Amino acid sequence: MKRFLSIAALMLAGFAAPALAQGGITESYCAYLSNADHYNSKGGRLTTPGQVIRQDRANFHRFNLRDDADDWDSLFADANNRARLEKLMNAALKSDPMGAYIVSDDVIVCFDIINGGSSSFDVRLVMGE
Repeated sequence: MKRFLSIAALMLAGFAAPALAQGGITESYCAYLSNADHYNSKGGRLTTPGQVIRQDRANFHRFNLRDDADDWDSLFADANNRARLEKLMNAALKSDPMGAYIVSDDVIVCFDIINGGSSSFDVRLVMGE
């Protein structure tokens, strides 16, 4: 059963101020964090929200393992950007109960990508129902 992660608007830690000062939302995407996204390529269970979200984007872009509710994005085909996404998510959700929810359940999450220049970006988790 697909469920939406209920979050009003969570700005992820990192480069939010420069990103907002230099640019705006460049794209948005949603992803269904399914059972396949909760395991790494070797079959190990992932334990942080950043790992799960990173694996979803790797499954989508690198392994062509896509869920029906997964949207395309232009940023996370790059492995370095997926690594940064993982760090941003882990920092933002470190002590937030939503992080545990992402790790333990299949959910749909939506993001705004905020472009702050040539190599900086921020991500805002925005979807809720």
